[in-house]
Amino acid sequence: MARYAVQAKSQSAQLSGVNSTTTVNGYIGYLGASATAGFRLRRVGASCIFSGAITSQQIQLGVYNQTVAPSGTGLVAAVKGAPFEIWTPADPTVGVIVTNAITIGTTGPTLTTATGPLKTITFNSQTWVDYPIEAYEEVVCNLGTANGIAFVNLAGTLPTGCQIVLDVEYEV
Repeated sequence: MARYAVQAKSQSAQLSGVNSTTTVNGYIGYLGASATAGFRLRRVGASCIFSGAITSQQIQLGVYNQTVAPSGTGLVAAVKGAPFEIWTPADPTVGVIVTNAITIGTTGPTLTTATGPLKTITFNSQTWVDYPIEAYEEVVCNLGTANGIAFVNLAGTLPTGCQIVLDVEYEV
């Protein structure tokens, strides 16, 4: 399997909680499968960056299955993963798409929230967390353009000037 890495940043002062149709709340964005490729999530790194005063806050990042991809305005263009090995082909997934507005244009994402997140990653805004997802903890996303793994801020609105930085590794 080929392994890829991609980085993404949340909005500044990202709200918290799962989205409500097209209202973003804490929905940061997602790593999307494509019509030809699903993937296995292997590692999630998370930290915060500040453009203003640095504050200390507990952050809780929820990792969810997504079965409907958002569309319309309020989304940043997809960023494809970089391959770990130079002989690996280009990333066949959609890549990471994040939000940049309070609402998403025409279609909001659908997350599998009935049982809660697949994983909950908790860290402090002044630290960094490296969360491996290997072996028995495997998180798989089936191929299909509607499918993805979503990342959601769950533990309170971020301060102004604060962004969550995600560093995601996956195998295709």
